[in-house]
Amino acid sequence: MPPPAARLVRPPQAPQPPQAFRPLQAFRPLLATRPAKPPRPRAQSSTPGGASGPAANGSSTDLALQAFFDHSPECLFQVRVTPDRSFVYEAINPAGLARVGVRLEDVRGRTPVQVLGESFGGLITEGLERVRASGQPYAYEPTITYGGETLTYEAVYLTLRGADGTVQGILGRALDITQRRQLEASLLQAQKMEALGQLAGGVAHDFNNVLLAMAGCLRLLGRQTNGADAMALLAEAHRSVERGSALTARLLGFARQQPMALEPVDVNRSLAEMAALLGRTLGRGVRVITVAAADLWLARANRNQLELAILNLALNARDAMPQGGQLTITTRNLQVTTPPVPGVAPGAHVAIDLADNGQGMTAEVLARALEPFFTTKPPSQGSGLGLSMVHGMLREVGGGMELASSPGAGTRVTLYLPRVPEADPPG
Repeated sequence: MPPPAARLVRPPQAPQPPQAFRPLQAFRPLLATRPAKPPRPRAQSSTPGGASGPAANGSSTDLALQAFFDHSPECLFQVRVTPDRSFVYEAINPAGLARVGVRLEDVRGRTPVQVLGESFGGLITEGLERVRASGQPYAYEPTITYGGETLTYEAVYLTLRGADGTVQGILGRALDITQRRQLEASLLQAQKMEALGQLAGGVAHDFNNVLLAMAGCLRLLGRQTNGADAMALLAEAHRSVERGSALTARLLGFARQQPMALEPVDVNRSLAEMAALLGRTLGRGVRVITVAAADLWLARANRNQLELAILNLALNARDAMPQGGQLTITTRNLQVTTPPVPGVAPGAHVAIDLADNGQGMTAEVLARALEPFFTTKPPSQGSGLGLSMVHGMLREVGGGMELASSPGAGTRVTLYLPRVPEADPPG
């Protein structure tokens, strides 16, 4: 095989710092329209970074192509097809060298696997082999893990043919599109949430009508009941209907993007009134212990939404203790200096800790626990919206939520609520 193509030596220039990858649409038509030529002898470059590029014969077109190869922020490379049909690098531009953290002298004459390892290099070799075998350009989007990062690239390979028409080399372009794909995934998630909001609005409206009928029946039943025990049960049923109505109002607000009404909340009082409901809902297998701080500050929140959030978290704790266990709910005053989680500003807060001694979560599950629609429960037992809605409610009031868990050690959820600045009467 003839020696590689020649390259002009140009005067030294100021070093160019590595740049972020971005699309450069001129690369594809520029290379696609370049006439095929047999390789020519090449002189060693003295340009900054020692990059070696495509052939140059001194014409303005070749000089422009050479400048593009040297200074493009995308990863551009050239490989040679050896007699044994292997692929070895002949050139990588400075941006490509900086991206993989190697020098040109460590790359030239070596295969992708030798330079980048079996996983990454093997993926590149598969694409190169496809181009060599077909003789046609090839574009694909490989996702690889390199240097501890998971990256997605948009890769394009083009053939360099010899005088006899055989594929003697391949030019490649690789663009990091990881951020683009992440933004697309975020947009898709936002579209899902918008669709969920529309669905929730319709369901909440219908459910609210059902609750109104139930409330009317309970009032009529109360007029015909005299026993103290029965009246206590009816009173609890009324409170449950009121909580259901508050939930539907929240769902309608979510669908219409309406802000929730905030008020001073006595958290200790709310927990005391929820004690009977928690006991019956969680069952006899779960022991609930409440440790209420004396002189607890009033919290800025929506009382109904806070109680629904606590009930939701208590149900999660019950599900994590299928054989029974203990749920400890603790309230405390807290002066925040360093925010424990994003969204919690420095200042006075009311903290609510819910700690269980259940199965706990792995690090992987814990990292995704607040994602909408993420759940480890079977499809018929969980929607994956409970924690995300609690988290959204807390963010709306200026607070936050912190999760701590490990397998076999249970889970602790801490709710941070801002303190009411003035001593208004609790709602």
